[in-house]
Amino acid sequence: MIIEEVKGEAEGNVELHIYQGLPKADKMELILQKGTELGVTRFIPVALKRCIVKLDGKDAVKKIDRWQKITEVASKQSGRDIDAGQDQALCP
Repeated sequence: MIIEEVKGEAEGNVELHIYQGLPKADKMELILQKGTELGVTRFIPVALKRCIVKLDGKDAVKKIDRWQKITEVASKQSGRDIDAGQDQALCP
C-alpha cells in the first residue's frame, strides 16, 4: 500500500549547458558520461573550424544515438531524475 508519493529532488535549480568541440577518438563519450554524472542538463557538440572530427550523414546519426544511450546510463547510475540531452552538431 502506497501512502504518499515523493518526487525526487536529485536535480538542482541551475541548468548547465556545455558547448563541446568535437574531440578525437572516444573522448566525447567520457565527457558525456562524467558531465551527466556531475549535473549537466544539455550537451551541444560544436564542429569548430580546426576540429579534425567531422560529423556527416549516417555517421552523425549513429554517434548521436550512441551519445544519448551513454547519457541515459550515466543518469541512471548517478540517480538523476532526468537525462541530459544532446543537440545536433553546430557548425561555425
